[in-house]
Amino acid sequence: MDTFLSESAKNTILYNALQAVCDRVREMSGQRFIITLKRSGKTEQLLNDVDKGVVQCGYNGIYYGTQKLKILYFGCAIPFGLNPQEQNAWLYYKKDPNPEAPTFMKEKIPETGIQLMQFNEEILKAAREETIKLLDQYAIEDEEDFKYVYDEWKNFTQQI
Repeated sequence: MDTFLSESAKNTILYNALQAVCDRVREMSGQRFIITLKRSGKTEQLLNDVDKGVVQCGYNGIYYGTQKLKILYFGCAIPFGLNPQEQNAWLYYKKDPNPEAPTFMKEKIPETGIQLMQFNEEILKAAREETIKLLDQYAIEDEEDFKYVYDEWKNFTQQI
């Protein structure tokens, strides 16, 4: 997996997250699926490399790319950007109020040349389960801060 997070991003939260994903996939697959992390620092070029098969997998922050992708900036997690309500409002916004009309993002994505692929329910379920396992582990390791916030979040999600 190639990423835009080069060594210059070493002090950011996301920097270590990618290696954790690689490690977790290797562990979950019993060493049968190994993702090797490469930190090229590319942004828009990374999307092109994945599209052409030069790179099998990429992790990118499109908000660091060129103007070509600016319509997608709000469709991703902008650092220090939208809160959850604002993010959902943007993702579900429709220019046409007709219930059958596509969202604004679905209208605009084809103009970028990017193709979205939806994960099937089995993959999403497995990802949710592994996420909870990882969060539970973090709560054990950091009982003072993380566990407190995590327990509050779990209580909230069980109420909705």
